[in-house]
Amino acid sequence: SVSDPSRLRSLYHFDVTCSSFPSVGTPRSARYLNVLELQDVPITVLPEELSGLFNLRYLGLRRTKIKQLPQSVDKLFNLQTLDVYLTNVDKLPTGIAKLKRLRHLLAGKLSAPLYCGIVEKSRGVQAPKVVWESMELQTLKGVLANLNLVENLGHMTQLRTLAIEDVGEEHYPKLFASISKMRSLRTLKVLSAEGNQGLNFEALSLPPQNLRKLHLTGRFHHTVMESNFFQTVGAKLEKLYLTGSKTNIDPLISISCLSNLKVLQIGDAYDGASFVFQRGWFPKLHTLIMCNLLHINSMIMEQQTLQNLQWLALVNFPELKEVPHGIELLLSLQNLMLVNMHDEFMERIQGEDKER
Repeated sequence: SVSDPSRLRSLYHFDVTCSSFPSVGTPRSARYLNVLELQDVPITVLPEELSGLFNLRYLGLRRTKIKQLPQSVDKLFNLQTLDVYLTNVDKLPTGIAKLKRLRHLLAGKLSAPLYCGIVEKSRGVQAPKVVWESMELQTLKGVLANLNLVENLGHMTQLRTLAIEDVGEEHYPKLFASISKMRSLRTLKVLSAEGNQGLNFEALSLPPQNLRKLHLTGRFHHTVMESNFFQTVGAKLEKLYLTGSKTNIDPLISISCLSNLKVLQIGDAYDGASFVFQRGWFPKLHTLIMCNLLHINSMIMEQQTLQNLQWLALVNFPELKEVPHGIELLLSLQNLMLVNMHDEFMERIQGEDKER
């Protein structure tokens, strides 16, 4: 408990053994509270009294155990940041859309502790099907697409980060029309709905000029990389994540021209048997993560490729038995992460390490 709640402006509560909401006094006595951070605290319920903290600007609930937000959340009319990422919340209340000053909304229900042995995996949450009044939003992450939402996105022109999931073919025209209005967008994550025919960027007539980070999950035709979208933003992209495309055509060939890339992740995106990193490719890349490439049995790294690579992760290559040819040429490599690799691969790479 707090001795004098009226003087409290920020509360950071990190007691992971406490399952009850921290006592901050009555809403009236704690009315000047601006920041409430409860990350990793195993609380399961938020009290209705929370809505009385009308001066609250930041509410951090990441990795708590809460399952829902109170309907009265719309009374937090000064709230600017709401973080419910990696919680058990699977549906946002309609009141969220009434928060006119909201700038950062981070959502996503925890679905797996680790993905590719590297990061926690989340699933998007349902967004309210109402008119959104949050025109100041700069960050919107971890929401499931619906026709109402993708149309409302067109009014959120200040967005810098957008991560939207379960995008179906019926959503693309309005979604891309909305994205075309986001002149400040720097990070875009689009996860296709299961069974979707594939990503199509033809409807994106005005690609965001400042895009730096792009994450695409789902099937897409290899010509996507040759679309006007990639021709416009490709030269500026710094981080690219391709997951689940399952193409038979080597994606590296299409993206090798993205010379400004610094981070590249390819997961379950290629059904071919070999990868060849050709001379001069990816000169600025410092992090390369490749996951769940089930048919790869050969990997070659030519001279003067990946010249600045520092971090390499290979995860779940069941058919890769040989150490990548030319890996010894990666002179800048500092960290090599290997997860779920073939036994013969591990024996060979450990043998090479001993020889050095």
